[in-house]
Amino acid sequence: MNYLKRLSWVLCLYWGAMVSIAGAGERPPSEHSTARAEPYRLPLPPAYEYAPPPMLPRAPHYSIWVGVRPALVAYGGAFSRDQEDRLETTGNFVNTGGGLQIDIGARVWTGQVVPFLFGEYHWLGVGRRFEGMADASAYDRVLGGGFRGVFGDIDRGGLILEYSIGHRVVGINQSNDKGKLSGFEFLRFGLGAEIRFTDLFTLSPLVSFIAASMNQQEGQSIQSAPYYYVLSVACGAHFDLFGK
Repeated sequence: MNYLKRLSWVLCLYWGAMVSIAGAGERPPSEHSTARAEPYRLPLPPAYEYAPPPMLPRAPHYSIWVGVRPALVAYGGAFSRDQEDRLETTGNFVNTGGGLQIDIGARVWTGQVVPFLFGEYHWLGVGRRFEGMADASAYDRVLGGGFRGVFGDIDRGGLILEYSIGHRVVGINQSNDKGKLSGFEFLRFGLGAEIRFTDLFTLSPLVSFIAASMNQQEGQSIQSAPYYYVLSVACGAHFDLFGK
């Protein structure tokens, strides 16, 4: 019996010691131990906003075409012959000058063809016969019509070919004397470029060459009139009104 009591007492002590050791090993959960570490996340990229591309100029297929061309002109050849059948060169009457051309027409056929009417006026220098005369002046004016063709990328820039006909008057004024020569021009060709800046506005540098002969001088017909030549360098500013 004593042996059993001692054994039970030893077991009780052992069990109590084990319980004490287990209780001492347990710690109350701390604030840091209960918090869960958040995983690292990359920052989000900024929100994408769609930006539409800029609108490029577009040539209208049909429009009313109006504009003006500042120009420089130079003459060559001869206007007529004197009584001894010698050539009266253009330099005897006029010299290089400048002026304006006004255009009005319509853009048709997908914007590539422009039939138009025009009027020109140039202030010219006087020729050799009038040099030194303070009251001498010279001018020319032209009325006519023609066609302009635009080739290539007409929405940005294209090649221009022009053909026109017109009636030219060259006038020389000195004191109370006024002289005029006039004639029709059937060989008027132009080569240049059309540069479009907006849907409604273009600039068009152009070089034109004219060859013709005068038909009348002071109201009298000119027989066997020689050819004169005109070289024109212009830059036109034109608008496409009511374009579609």
